[in-house]
Amino acid sequence: MAIPSPIRSELLRRRAEIVPYGHPDAGIELVQSFGALDLEYAALRTNAVLIDQPQRATIEITGSDRIDFLDRMLTQQLKPLAEKPLGTRNSFWLNRQGRIVADLRVLELGDRAQFDVDVHAAQTVIQTLSDYIFTEDVQLRDQTRTGHRLALIGPTSAMLLEQAVESVQTGEHPATMEIGNVSIATIAGASVVIDRQTRLGVDEFAMLARADDAERVYLKLLELGMPEQLDAIGDEQAAFNSDGSPADTIRLRPAGWHAFNTVRIEAGVPMFYLDFGPDSLPAETGVFEDRVSLTKGCYLGQEIVARMHSLGHPKKVLVALRCEDGAADQPVSGAPIMDMQGAEVGAVTSSSPSPLLGGSILCFAMVKWGIHEPGTVVSISTDSEPISATVQQPLRCVEP
Repeated sequence: MAIPSPIRSELLRRRAEIVPYGHPDAGIELVQSFGALDLEYAALRTNAVLIDQPQRATIEITGSDRIDFLDRMLTQQLKPLAEKPLGTRNSFWLNRQGRIVADLRVLELGDRAQFDVDVHAAQTVIQTLSDYIFTEDVQLRDQTRTGHRLALIGPTSAMLLEQAVESVQTGEHPATMEIGNVSIATIAGASVVIDRQTRLGVDEFAMLARADDAERVYLKLLELGMPEQLDAIGDEQAAFNSDGSPADTIRLRPAGWHAFNTVRIEAGVPMFYLDFGPDSLPAETGVFEDRVSLTKGCYLGQEIVARMHSLGHPKKVLVALRCEDGAADQPVSGAPIMDMQGAEVGAVTSSSPSPLLGGSILCFAMVKWGIHEPGTVVSISTDSEPISATVQQPLRCVEP
């Protein structure tokens, strides 16, 4: 599966710390940080960051029956995309037992659709969806090797796109289009599919370019968005310099997974393969309302989803925990969670200190039903000693 990032050499030149994503043999690598995590986090919150995303795959769906077919397969209502293309939906693809095969973002581009999906799920999605194509005019193609994804995130991201976009091929200008819309624009002479989101509480533009164009787009955005002094590689004090240019207002920084991970936990954004996975039911994920329509027609796994929603509840559910102030150790993924009687009731799935909450440690955790109630106090095992944590409601612990 090894798919090295087409901008890997540029990332290393900028002293990126690169780590494996998933099993090391898979050959997928992420930038952990560029050595200035606090500055990357601050830039994401107050200015803008540019993040390489080789862990995201792209599947293209073509054919005149694509929307009707996907609407019958996926958990979200997709038919409105046929009437108003250049839009997006978040959805699950389930198996017959109602378990999650993949967590998808569906983009309809007018003449084709795309899935933005975890790279480790791409082949399974293609194989399992293809099993249900009979006479429909639908074709699925893996474009992960020919396309590459970047993310531009932060309050000044739209300002950067105002300068970087040379022309708009399809849709509205990405800097002014509504949340949940898609456009195809030209940056550095390359065609880029741009999808606007706000799941982190700040502007987020997911961008897909041809792999051969990715480095050119990456460098153009840095050229326009970074003050000259900020591009002094390895100079952390450069963040406080000023040169009076438009880039001085945008103040873009290259950033890595670590800063993104902190913000997405603060913002209540769980991730497939980290916080829930192929054994999970939609009702267990904490994002049921965003991914599942309860008013659409049948889809694979719908009977299980509907029965659980109307008659009961899952045995476990994802929650956010805030650890006691002054906790010595950050809980690791898989750390056992105990109730106040000492019984094991769940496990940590992700964790991070929250700068906006004074360094308090936040966790996502999959816990037994009943433990999920806001205000419930639990104990988390760590390498030194157990720490106390309180269930939060909702998953988002930091308001935008």
